This record gives sequence, structure tokens and C-alpha cells, in this order.
Amino acid sequence: MREMPGVEVARRMTPDHVLPVEFGLLEVRLPLPPQARGILPLIDGERSVGDLAALLDQRGVPADRFGAIWAQSFAALESVNRVLLRPPA
Repeated sequence: MREMPGVEVARRMTPDHVLPVEFGLLEVRLPLPPQARGILPLIDGERSVGDLAALLDQRGVPADRFGAIWAQSFAALESVNRVLLRPPA
């Protein structure tokens, strides 16, 4: 996560699963999948996307479902520069 921890990003989501993102006086409202609220706190700069998928699999979210949630969440957050991926070592 960039600029704030995933836990805080999840807290800022509205009940209708929208994340307000401010750029000075401009506010952008990003719709996110409801399940993003459970994934965002797990993003800590250490876990890989594969690690996140494995954690969610243990919680009953199959890989294909995680992939869809991740793709939508990442695309939205990346579009406003709020999440970055680090290349593998």
C-alpha cells in the first residue's frame, strides 16, 4: 500500500464499498468489491499476491474468486497510485 496502511484504507471504505480518495480539493470515489475490505488489511509490503491468495484460500475463498477480487481491487487502487507491486527478488 502507498501512503497509508491497508487497514486504514479498508476503514475508509463506505458501507456501499466505495473508497473516497482525495487529491487536494478533488475527491475520486473508487468502487471496490465488497471483499476488498478483507484483503486490504493483509497487504503489508511483505506478502506476495500469492501469499494473499493462500491466506484467503484458508478462509474459504477459492483461487479463482480471489483472482477476480484482486484484479478489480488492484486495477482501481493502481489507477490512483495507492498500491504498488514489487518485482520478485
